Amino acid sequence: MVIGSACRRRLMGGCGALALVACVLALHSGGPGAAQQGARRDMPQLRVHEWGVWIVERQRISLDALAAEAPPFVVRARESAPPTPPPSMQAIPVLPEHRPTVRKPVIFFYAGAPMDVRVEVAFRGGEPWLLYPQASEARGNRLMWRGRVGAAGTPPPVDPDHWWQDLRDVGAQGFATDRGGFERFLFYDGVARFEAPFRFSPVTGVPEPRVTPTPRAEGPLFIVSSRGLVEHDRRDGAWVEVHRGAAAEVRARLRPALLGRGLSAAEADALLDVWSDELVGAGRGAHAVYFISRAAYDRMLPIRITPRPDELVRVGLVIERF
Repeated sequence: MVIGSACRRRLMGGCGALALVACVLALHSGGPGAAQQGARRDMPQLRVHEWGVWIVERQRISLDALAAEAPPFVVRARESAPPTPPPSMQAIPVLPEHRPTVRKPVIFFYAGAPMDVRVEVAFRGGEPWLLYPQASEARGNRLMWRGRVGAAGTPPPVDPDHWWQDLRDVGAQGFATDRGGFERFLFYDGVARFEAPFRFSPVTGVPEPRVTPTPRAEGPLFIVSSRGLVEHDRRDGAWVEVHRGAAAEVRARLRPALLGRGLSAAEADALLDVWSDELVGAGRGAHAVYFISRAAYDRMLPIRITPRPDELVRVGLVIERF
């Protein structure tokens, strides 16, 4: 069959119109991957915020002393889960010598709708000591929780004046684990290989030590002693003194730095309330307060969260006693 030129022009014109419509529809829909992208946008948002405090001091801390600070329902890592090997997280050797303790790391969850979440944390060069809720799996230097963020539940009772209540008052969503535990955050404690960003050398007759920042040091740095508070920070590539005041000012001076690193106002206030005595350090001698970088935090306590959060904040604070 032979098609005449007029018919061919009409057919070509029709095909062109169809192609134009297809292009318009593709642009309007966002292209072939639009369905997948739209599905991602439709997924409930998951935000995860964490803070932890490292205590660096001359004396060794025992597990019993650490447990005495926590509510009675907090469990010990070695007793918290059946001997099921974790499916991921590369094994990291546990060193026998003492390491600075990472105290009260707390993970807060915020989700647009209830969702199943899996959290894995490893202690590089150390091991977990305490945790709550009970882990789904705990072995060696690793912990793993499976649970549901945004689930309903009732946490175990605690004294209203206990620091644990300060963490609940943040208002994060509840986390119900597959082992029956429920809390408004994940809590863990233990030891990990510490990467010191500052070096402190005592000076005879002076309560404040000599400070040597390493290349990975971040500001601000606070030195609290019997003379009060001295704050240092990096300005134009050099470390300089930026403030002097009373020791009690450390809370107010520290809060903007916590907010600047991504914590909410409620999360920052909870950290300051829980650690108020240690930050001010009344009657405990001189000490330094400073941050560790996000990269150092991730190396010391590698974390994996599934599904991957839309936002993951991790803020590490150090209290180093001289």
